[in-house]
Amino acid sequence: MARKTKAEAEATRQHLLDAAEQVFFEKGVSGTSLDQIARRAGVTRGAVYWHFSNKVSLLEALIQRVRLPLQQMLDELAGSCQESYPLESLKTTLTEALVRCESPRMRRIYTIIIFRCEFFDQLSDECREHEYTEEATQIFTTQFSRAQKLGQLREGVCPKQAANILYHFLHGLLRDWLLSPELYSIADTGSGMIDLLLDGFRA
Repeated sequence: MARKTKAEAEATRQHLLDAAEQVFFEKGVSGTSLDQIARRAGVTRGAVYWHFSNKVSLLEALIQRVRLPLQQMLDELAGSCQESYPLESLKTTLTEALVRCESPRMRRIYTIIIFRCEFFDQLSDECREHEYTEEATQIFTTQFSRAQKLGQLREGVCPKQAANILYHFLHGLLRDWLLSPELYSIADTGSGMIDLLLDGFRA
């Protein structure tokens, strides 16, 4: 058999991830076999093992596909130069994140992660929810602390508590929306809610 080029191998890998995304979404992670993913992708089971050692590594690759752009946004927020208006930077970044959540891929993968996955104890630290929670909360805390130093945070508001409230609000909003995404736009509704929440923290 002719050796595949690097581009062909990557195309096959992405095709397998697309197939896994669809089957995991339909059947859940525990209800999906590698054979089913191979059949959906139109390749042999050997092709699956060539790219992924098992179902967990496939799931981790799917998580990375949605985490990468969100991680990028958090990194940009952490290094934001808009230090004069930290809460505005926070609002802009979170609104952009909610817009991204409405893409079919993001919606499917978050549904898999939150409702159709029983393998979190086997995931790497990088892919586990609590690792991402800690990083996001820390960055939110930094933004609230900046606002406090600039006199833009209401007296008595603790930056860390505000960050935890914001994170858990976003997590709850996402979970609720994923149950019935056809009922409303998380970007439109969420943006207004973020405004109200941040208004409660502003001086």
